[in-house]
Amino acid sequence: MKTELTVSTIVILAVIGKFFHLPTNAVLIISTSVLSMLYFLGAAYFFRAGKFKANQALLSAICGVLFSIIPIALVFKIQVWTSHDNLVLASFLACAVALILVLATRPKFIEKDGVFIKRLLIRSVALMLISSAMFLISTPTWLSILHRNNPEVARIRTLYYENPDNEEYRLRNDSLFNIDGGRHMTPSKVN
Repeated sequence: MKTELTVSTIVILAVIGKFFHLPTNAVLIISTSVLSMLYFLGAAYFFRAGKFKANQALLSAICGVLFSIIPIALVFKIQVWTSHDNLVLASFLACAVALILVLATRPKFIEKDGVFIKRLLIRSVALMLISSAMFLISTPTWLSILHRNNPEVARIRTLYYENPDNEEYRLRNDSLFNIDGGRHMTPSKVN
């Protein structure tokens, strides 16, 4: 639990640093990757209450896999990387499935394993709130927040995001970042 809390705090500080235009991109990428690996590989450890019981193993494993998608979607959304909309939708659905699983199994575990189900429920609700916020904030809104000090940059990046095949917008976007060619920065099409 302390490891999870420490890594989560680092993720939050990196996101705050991103808002204040501090160079926290590497910290954000590494910390979200570590948090995702912790959820994926260590779900049984984080969710257990005392000695691990066999009836908790399946639910812990499923929730750990579903929870591991959310930190990766967070970094994709914050960095405005290609396919971030699809990943955010997948994380929202994964979190909804995990929350439904936890609520469906709650009566079964509540009497015997109250601490276990409480920990899963708290994480499910917290991650659902984060996932919902990522899902509800549109990319143009996020770009205007991210580039609030320079509205022209926000406008150019939004135009490029909404029209990735437009050569003029691509060149204007590339000129913002001094990119030659810019083929590696092409966003996915917006549906």
